[in-house]
Amino acid sequence: MEKLLNKEHIVIMDNCEDWEKAIRLLGDRLIRTGTVGREYIDRVLEREREYPTGLSLEGGINAAIPHADSAGVFRPGLALGVIRQGVGFREMVSKDPVRVQLVFLLAAVSGEGQLGLLQGVMELLQNRSIRERILSAEREDQIAGILGKRD
Repeated sequence: MEKLLNKEHIVIMDNCEDWEKAIRLLGDRLIRTGTVGREYIDRVLEREREYPTGLSLEGGINAAIPHADSAGVFRPGLALGVIRQGVGFREMVSKDPVRVQLVFLLAAVSGEGQLGLLQGVMELLQNRSIRERILSAEREDQIAGILGKRD
């Protein structure tokens, strides 16, 4: 997973207006590196409206994992938004509002690839210490280092 998430795909910000802006910002990073086309980001936004991906996690550092099918994905990729004040998403199961600090935007060229990415992100999110270290990092390269040394 860390091979797909380089520092150009990581955005650190204090706050973000709303979940759509967060996804668009991360999507722009994937578009700039030739990972996805604009239509993929539109599909992610559409899917998130219908099937929200917010997760309430132990310890209060919550996450969302927006994604869509592979149309418009040119190569596998992953973008991470670290939003210190959090941004409102809807919880995956209950659909209730949840304030999210970590947004992982997935891009996979196949269903199997998407499943692998989802599993990798979920494994990472289960580690509260890693979530805390990511949220407190000052620079994108620090986050890339945290993710590269998580084993």
